[in-house]
Amino acid sequence: MKNWLVYLLAGALIFSGCKDDDEDPVPAPVSNCVAGKGDFLSLNIRTVHHTRPVSGCKVYIKYNTNSFPGEITSVYDDSLQIPNDTVAGTFSGLKCGKYYLYATGIDSLLDPTVWIVKGGIPFSTEYNDTTLNVSVYVTEGD
Repeated sequence: MKNWLVYLLAGALIFSGCKDDDEDPVPAPVSNCVAGKGDFLSLNIRTVHHTRPVSGCKVYIKYNTNSFPGEITSVYDDSLQIPNDTVAGTFSGLKCGKYYLYATGIDSLLDPTVWIVKGGIPFSTEYNDTTLNVSVYVTEGD
């Protein structure tokens, strides 16, 4: 009796592992996405110092990496200037993939000797045709 139960469980496991060819494919992971221009993804970027939005920052974007490329802005693939009268800007026409966002600016509410703020964030998405909101946190210091 015990052998019959073992064979029944083994058979059930074998047949439950079979896959029907009509199943929907699994979405491609971010690693298969090639970040950059050429699709309909928009990233609304908001720069924030602690909990307060900071206007007038310049935001740089590096395609196909989640690692900090450094502070030399010429290595970035694109940039945008957030106007002084707002705290947000948009990168549009992007594809899914990995990005690194780096922002620099001036927080006029700080002591003028340390009012330069900067910071960055890695960002990844599998979406090609949506608008996403991303906060880039900036801070004074090194």
